[in-house]
Amino acid sequence: MAKNYEDPNRDIRSHSDPSQSGWDEPIDRYNYVEDVYSDSKSYRSRKGQPHYTQPDPKPPKGKKKMKGWKKALIWIGSILAAILIALLVLVGLLFGRLNVQKVDTDQYVETVDEVAHIDLMDSGSVMNVLVIGADSNQDGTEGRSDTMMLISLNAKTNSMKIVSFLRDLYVQIPGQGKDRLNAAYSYGGAGMLMQTIENNFRIPVDKYLETNFDGFEGIIDAMGGIDVTMTAAEAQFINDWKNVGAVEGENHLNGKNALYFARMRKLDSDFGRTTRQRQVVSAMFKKLKSSNPLTMYKVAFDLMPNLKTNLSYVELIRFGLAFSKMSDAETLSVPSDGTYYDYTTPEGAMVLVPYLEQNIQLLRGFLYE
Repeated sequence: MAKNYEDPNRDIRSHSDPSQSGWDEPIDRYNYVEDVYSDSKSYRSRKGQPHYTQPDPKPPKGKKKMKGWKKALIWIGSILAAILIALLVLVGLLFGRLNVQKVDTDQYVETVDEVAHIDLMDSGSVMNVLVIGADSNQDGTEGRSDTMMLISLNAKTNSMKIVSFLRDLYVQIPGQGKDRLNAAYSYGGAGMLMQTIENNFRIPVDKYLETNFDGFEGIIDAMGGIDVTMTAAEAQFINDWKNVGAVEGENHLNGKNALYFARMRKLDSDFGRTTRQRQVVSAMFKKLKSSNPLTMYKVAFDLMPNLKTNLSYVELIRFGLAFSKMSDAETLSVPSDGTYYDYTTPEGAMVLVPYLEQNIQLLRGFLYE
């Protein structure tokens, strides 16, 4: 039975003074019922106080420990970020040494009557880069191109092919009439030489790398030398120049000897000379691909100041990545046997006149099939 009582000493405050109240609901001091029977957690029976609901106190939240795999991911991410930053710095230093020079080939577009009916070959999967080894005149002006090699990378077949153009090819040069192919460089630099090849042989040549091959001596030394195969005549010829102990078969050459081997001409002809140049370039590529990353970077770092190019930095990176996937290079010489005839110009120069249509078919079959 509920008790109805009044205690004058009991401190029951009016609801009108909320600042002094310990709860929110008002108290009926005359009809107060004390619940002495309930064991519910929601009700606390405290003598002299009304019943009310109070939630269970929750334990204080502790700091959660990070799981091991999360820590590992953070560490791996930090390491990868540091490596990426380091690579970007190294690439920046590398390209900072490169001489990028754009060329205008459109001004040299010219129709060659013999092949006017043949459209320019094009393929998005093939990148053709003309490598020019140029001689400089004593006054510092551009001389004739000593070496003209087309390096062609095929992304579909992951193959690299090298085409040597003989410098005695007698072709039409924009604005100059007929002359040796290597004279185009002295007339108009890399741009005119590129367009002369495109006009006559109907293959796209939009990119170039120009170098002084004298700079290759130190680069080959940085690689630790290269291996080339010599005939008995070639071994004898190089030993007559400087007794390097060359023998018929495979020989290991340092930079100076490799450069001499690549430029030997009096031994036979320009055909033999361009074959040796392709050998040296192929051997360099092969050695570079088998080198460790530090050696590759050092070679590239030493090579950059000796280069001029119109390749963008992105294209150079693509070129390098494509090259790293390539198999051993196939090689071709233009003109090939049976695709030219000898001719002596009115000035008395002995040149090679190519049958252009035959050489165009040969090039397209070699580069694009």
